[in-house]
Amino acid sequence: MTALVSGCGSPGTPVGPATPVATAETAAAGASAGASAGATSAATATPIAVGERSSPSATPHSTDLAACRDGDCEVEVRRDDRLKVDPKFGVDSVTVVSLGDGYIRLALEGHTGGLHVQGGGNVSVSGSCVNGRCHDEAEMSLTPDMPVRVDGLRLVLVSSDSSRAVLRFRRD
Repeated sequence: MTALVSGCGSPGTPVGPATPVATAETAAAGASAGASAGATSAATATPIAVGERSSPSATPHSTDLAACRDGDCEVEVRRDDRLKVDPKFGVDSVTVVSLGDGYIRLALEGHTGGLHVQGGGNVSVSGSCVNGRCHDEAEMSLTPDMPVRVDGLRLVLVSSDSSRAVLRFRRD
């Protein structure tokens, strides 16, 4: 699944719902198939490589949540943990909403005016910009076989149970 929230309006201009982005490829495909040229196509996005699926790490994971700020870590998390990420990756923070055997639910915040999410499950994305200030939010579920890419980061659930999980962040 691919979700895109786009755009900051000019100062003082309220921004409405996100508008799908069309590329030359999707417009041509839509025109030839009689479909809407405004549809977003997952074919234009770079797929998440199968090799990035969850696999045991050669390096032990840490419990230092601050280690993820640079977008490259493997860390043990618990419910309500909040990992701050360098905003240059398009995501400011990742919060653990819930977890269980084989899954984790995450909430993300950003300020770019558009979080682009590829992968994951049960994804919701919203964003708004007012007076040139943008705020983005997303929620998604991950399982070990379902990695996700959010803007400049790749997130993989390495393992989880009802009390803790191991997440891997990699810079894209």
